Amino acid sequence: MARRNLTLSLEDDLIRRARIMAAQRDTSITAIVTKALDRELREGDERETYEQAMDGLLADMRRGWDVPLTDHAPVPWTRDEAHER
Repeated sequence: MARRNLTLSLEDDLIRRARIMAAQRDTSITAIVTKALDRELREGDERETYEQAMDGLLADMRRGWDVPLTDHAPVPWTRDEAHER
């Protein structure tokens, strides 16, 4: 995958802490930022998928379902059977 440089402006204290973290983990600030950004973007995608599913479910509930119960297809249970515990 191609890589490109990106310039960020961060507070001095944040940079200092990131350097310490990178040294403790024997990695680079670039690797830490890449991992964090990738995780954030994946979680955002998951939230969007969840919200889309929820919107669809709520639309189905508002619309309702047509379940025909006619004399030709009697309910196969009694009221008492349906409320048994």
